[in-house]
Amino acid sequence: MGVFDQYGSVQLKVGHRSLKQFNLGDQVQIPDGVYVGHEGVIVIHHQQFIAEYPVVHTKWGTELVPADILCHEVANCHDIPSKWLPPVSMEIKQTDPIKLFTDDELRSELKLREEQAKQPPKPLANPDLTQLQVCLAACLSEAISRGSWNTDNPHYIMEAAFNALYGQEFWKWFSKEPWKKT
Repeated sequence: MGVFDQYGSVQLKVGHRSLKQFNLGDQVQIPDGVYVGHEGVIVIHHQQFIAEYPVVHTKWGTELVPADILCHEVANCHDIPSKWLPPVSMEIKQTDPIKLFTDDELRSELKLREEQAKQPPKPLANPDLTQLQVCLAACLSEAISRGSWNTDNPHYIMEAAFNALYGQEFWKWFSKEPWKKT
């Protein structure tokens, strides 16, 4: 046993250190998460020690040795070791995206976007009518139980119908239109 709590073979300096040894399946008193120690990586879920791994992998399949993840030298703490990065066949240069376009092209794009925002939304290709059905059933159930029709029900039904058929974007467009009261 080391000077810190031991989770399987991984020592951690977290929580109230009591120099205890925890095994897989044990309840622990540290927050849920993935913890990296020099000896490996552990997973705590619902305050239970559920997994231990000697190594982890990047999304590119490169093996990460847990000891390499931890900082040994302060100067290197924010550097990502190049062995963790995907192979790159050419140098990547960052360019300011604004400099890729002329002023006229940018103005034209803004005008196009403004015109598109003025167009009414199109119905969704695959509308989800679940919330509309729930709304209709609730209105009907309430009307039956009360013995009267709530005068707000048409509003609720219309709102649920537009949400189902056009999505939330409908209301952004609707609220920007200069509607006249009749």
